[in-house]
Amino acid sequence: MGEIEPAGSKTLTPAAGGEARYTALQRKLKGFAEDMDQAKVLLDLLATRVGQNATRAGSVSRRAAETEFDRKPVELAMAVATALGGVATDGARLVEKAGEVAAKAHRTQVTHQKRYERLHTVRQRRERTPKPGAFVRNN
Repeated sequence: MGEIEPAGSKTLTPAAGGEARYTALQRKLKGFAEDMDQAKVLLDLLATRVGQNATRAGSVSRRAAETEFDRKPVELAMAVATALGGVATDGARLVEKAGEVAAKAHRTQVTHQKRYERLHTVRQRRERTPKPGAFVRNN
């Protein structure tokens, strides 16, 4: 099996000198959402590998028990298999939660864009601008 490579983050790049707050926040939200998507993929890969290791450890411990191997190492191997199985289950839950966070980050970025993009566009014109919240509709 190949090694798991660490993902590069898109959220840690510093803001440009004259970058507007809207643009900086949009970039950060988009980077965070992409990072969470990547974390979900890597966590899924990790949980799969841990599950495979749990299966192997259980198989080894069963074969050792069938050959009447010394009881102590067999019990330890069974304990390792059980522990790895628990970690794989928790890893699967973590993958699910990472997916939920990624989806919420994407929705937050889109919502922020819908609410403030027009205000940002107006403010970029160098003319007199409306007060914050002027474009928010109360439906």
